[in-house]
Amino acid sequence: MTATLRRIQSDDLEQIVRFPFTVSIREPLTDSGALSAAFEATGFWTDEAGAMAIVKDGRMVGTCQFYRAAPCIHGFELGYILHDPARRGHGLAPPAVKGFALGVFGTTRAAGFFIGGIVGGAVSKHFGNNAVFYVCAALAAIWFVAAFSMQPPPVKSKEK
Repeated sequence: MTATLRRIQSDDLEQIVRFPFTVSIREPLTDSGALSAAFEATGFWTDEAGAMAIVKDGRMVGTCQFYRAAPCIHGFELGYILHDPARRGHGLAPPAVKGFALGVFGTTRAAGFFIGGIVGGAVSKHFGNNAVFYVCAALAAIWFVAAFSMQPPPVKSKEK
């Protein structure tokens, strides 16, 4: 049976309080009083951020969140946390979540092609064709520095 998503309920708060940033990306809600107050105020669902429970076999195994990364960004970040490390990588996401993720990534890739063409054309028009190369080289250098500083993910054991 795959996992499902549902709204977080008050019964879930006892489990959530043990995991920082499970329902709030901006601040760790590890104090049960602050967690309860936040739940009572919003139910962990606003126009700017929200969280849902990932449930398998009637038990909450993690949360899925969305949030606006910055006021100037018109899109949302989407993430999830599985509380038990042993459950990670075992196909808990329902087909709807997998489809949603593929849709988001496919759309952003297509938007990147669209925006890249517009920006490249504007740079070429105003600064010349060579400027497009220099802008792309600068962006690639920034990405190289960012990627080079990343740590590889931990190796998963094959034990089950």
